[in-house]
This record gives sequence, C-alpha cells and structure tokens, in this order.
Amino acid sequence: MYWITHTPIFWLAISLVTMKFFSKRLGVALLVSTWLHLGMDWYGGADGIPVPSDEGMLFFKASAAETVFEIALTQKLAEWFPDCMPELVAADTARGWMLMRDGGEQLRIFIRPTQDIRPWKPVITRYAEIQIELAKHVDEVLALGAPDHRLAALPALYSQLLADEASLMIDQEKGLTSAELRQLQNLTPRFEQICTDLAALGIPESINHGDFHDGNVLLKNGRITFFDWGDATVTEGNTIGHLPPPR
Repeated sequence: MYWITHTPIFWLAISLVTMKFFSKRLGVALLVSTWLHLGMDWYGGADGIPVPSDEGMLFFKASAAETVFEIALTQKLAEWFPDCMPELVAADTARGWMLMRDGGEQLRIFIRPTQDIRPWKPVITRYAEIQIELAKHVDEVLALGAPDHRLAALPALYSQLLADEASLMIDQEKGLTSAELRQLQNLTPRFEQICTDLAALGIPESINHGDFHDGNVLLKNGRITFFDWGDATVTEGNTIGHLPPPR
C-alpha cells in the first residue's frame, strides 16, 4: 500500500476530498486523466496537469528535485500578493506538489495573433511593483531555498562554474576549448569588478522570476497571475523593478 499512498494521485484524491471538491461522478475522470498525464509527464510542465473537480478544472504540478523550493515559494508569494499569484488549493512542500485553481489563458494568446503588445502594460507594471516589494523579503525567500545569486555571491559562483571542467566539457564536442576556458579565467578580476561597481549603485537586490515570458503569465477576467517560479533566484537589482510605471 505504501507505493499507492505516496503517489500524486492518492494525494490529489485526499486533497480534493478534504477541500470537499471531490464527488463520485468525478472519481473515474480524475483517476484516468491524471494517471495518463502522469504516465507521460510526471512534472506536468509549467502549466500543470489538469484535474477535474466540482469546483471546476484545477491544475496539479510536481516540481523537480532541484526546484522543490518552488512550492514553498509559491505559497509565500500567494500570501504576500494574493491578487496576482496562483490560487493554491493544496500544497506539499516536502514532496514538491501543489494543486492550483485555473488561472485563465496565457498572455501570449492575447498578444501573438495580433502582435499587439498593449496587454503587457499592466503585467509589467504589476511585476515591477512585486519586485520592489520583494526586496524587503530577501532573507525570507532565501530561507525557502531559492538560489542566492546576489552580487556578493556571484564571483564565487563564477569560479565554481569554471572549476567544473566536466560540465564545461573541455575540448569535447559542444564544449569549451582549453583556450576559451583560459580566456574566461582571465576575465575573473574584471567580473569581480563589475559586481563591485553594480553593488555601488545601491539598487536593492530582489527576486528574479528567471523565466518571465508571455507563457508564464495568465489572464482571467482582468486578473493577472504570475506562475512557474521554479527558476527564481535572488539576484542583483532588476531594472524592470525600478522603471517608472508606463503612462
């Protein structure tokens, strides 16, 4: 029974029953549709796996092990910014699972067919406001497990990257050449100076979504939802968060 009770399907069923979103007539649809999706893609991608319920379509997402912090981060973001973050029905931060309400259509649907970028205007404005506000919560975000890519940490990360010659595939097909590696190593002092110069500007460090595009923004009845925070980092001041609102 262990393997059954520790599967996403069992967790989904328990979550729906607990929230009183589940009915017998939806049981078969839930099990079949979810099992088929999980069989093809455990993680469900950025959009999540559709899960039918008495409260409408919900979406399940399982984060990869290296981005499991996404669940706790999304929970906290929804607490801080309930107007524009995923509406969570249930979450398991240890296993990296969450169940969300339908956030609507992707922003790209409103932009790409007509090449009209005006729908971006309120999105950029709200995202900038969030980044400015989150500068006050850097320690809390880091405590949730988000990677630390602040300016003070970048020089060491740069050195660690160049020391990982196996990942850089030195002198291998599709890898760096030895000459390119030496060139990057020689640029270390310059990189460190750039980080120092940027820090001197005094722009507050904040959270960076890491995958901010028109597929990771949802629109529904005028509501904006920013989702898919698995690539988020705490990093140097983001220009977008310090631009004046568009007029």
